Amino acid sequence: MLFQDIEEGKERRRARTELLKIRQDEPKRKPTLFEIVARLEERKKSVQQMHEQQQIKDAPSENSSTSGEIK
Repeated sequence: MLFQDIEEGKERRRARTELLKIRQDEPKRKPTLFEIVARLEERKKSVQQMHEQQQIKDAPSENSSTSGEIK
């Protein structure tokens, strides 16, 4: 739960920085809603991939010797 709250906070900060980047690139034109949503969806996909990779990394492997056996 806490981890999820932290991740959501990070996402909000990233979204703000993405908006700032767009505004700095084109200061005369505000980003369209479509551009904002597209960038947020890209970020969401990358975060999901990171979570999947972390879950794979955290999952115990079958070859590990943590099963209690003494070799």
